Amino acid sequence: SSRYGSAWNRNSRRFRAMVRPPRVGRPLRPLSVIACITGAVLAVLAGRAFCLSTSPSVPKGRRGILGAIAGAVLAPRWAWAEENPLPPPVVKDLERAAPKIQAGVDWFYFELLPGIEKEDLGQCRKALGSSAEGSYVSPLDSEITFPFNQLASANIEADEDGWTEDIRNFQKAVTAMSDSVGSNDWKTVKAEFKKGKDALNHIMSNINQRAEGAAPFQLMDDDYPARQGAYVQGKKDMMRSRNQQATLLGR
Repeated sequence: SSRYGSAWNRNSRRFRAMVRPPRVGRPLRPLSVIACITGAVLAVLAGRAFCLSTSPSVPKGRRGILGAIAGAVLAPRWAWAEENPLPPPVVKDLERAAPKIQAGVDWFYFELLPGIEKEDLGQCRKALGSSAEGSYVSPLDSEITFPFNQLASANIEADEDGWTEDIRNFQKAVTAMSDSVGSNDWKTVKAEFKKGKDALNHIMSNINQRAEGAAPFQLMDDDYPARQGAYVQGKKDMMRSRNQQATLLGR
């Protein structure tokens, strides 16, 4: 009976093993998925960097390898810019429009932003172009919106390039700021200023990447406050020139 009992136990264990449900692996955690994707991307970039580093034109050593990796990362952007140059009509208009637009961006950054930071109602209304402050057409319109619309009209792919949406988003932000300033809603004003800033930076960055030679625009980044000295001096020179013209006309 013991022999039959032991055989029965062995058969029972085998039967349970046969009907036991298969083990299911634990689902991957989000961090594991991100790590896998990051590893795959780095592997591709490392492969491209290795191919570049083996080229005779690439210097050897650590600097050469780091330079090859940087080239592997930035090569897609350069290739995209070469394959998508600015249309000739845009290039022609950009020579005249770029300085005007940059002056409008200076007004946006050095006139409107300080008023927002100080929550100065009068300064903001003047910068935005309020008739109550004696300013009917703001440089935000005459030196940013109008010139950008002209560039967009010369670009048949303005919609696909995102220019049309950027200009529209900037205009919406300016309108929202004008409405919010009147109601002293400074939280909304600051949020809309950031939206307008992002829209301008996006379209200017797109043009910079596709332009030949030096970039036509300086983006509103951490280095932009360094332009303030030149901007203030330009305002003084303009005022001096206007005063001289008025004096000559009065004679």
